[in-house]
Amino acid sequence: MEVNYPETWPNLVISCLSKNIPWVRGDANFTGQVNGVIGNTNFGYDESKAILIKPTEVKANTVLSFNADNVKGLDSPKYFVWLLNSDNKLIPYTIEEDSITIPHDEGEYLYHLLVDWGKGDNTISYWFKVKVVKY
Repeated sequence: MEVNYPETWPNLVISCLSKNIPWVRGDANFTGQVNGVIGNTNFGYDESKAILIKPTEVKANTVLSFNADNVKGLDSPKYFVWLLNSDNKLIPYTIEEDSITIPHDEGEYLYHLLVDWGKGDNTISYWFKVKVVKY
């Protein structure tokens, strides 16, 4: 069943301790409907734009948690994460259900998060950037 993009998108919060991490939306193929199909992808930021995001400072080895809204009739959101490496290639990043652990080494890290609600075209990707500091 071909449908249009919804008027609103599910909310996403990326957090660590008492701090929310800002994000920007990447590509989306989200209908919000069971078995809904979109003929194309709604394009947001790609890595060339996402690299310009101002990073959020976090402490080394901090755990970041993902919390996307549940969408009526769809599956619970599943999360998939990649890290943009120094060669500008996305490499899979270890995730524990709905959280990741930030590296120990100081520096800036750009992440690509895909949230999938299943049951048709229901994925949205996000970019966020952190700067690991030791304090």
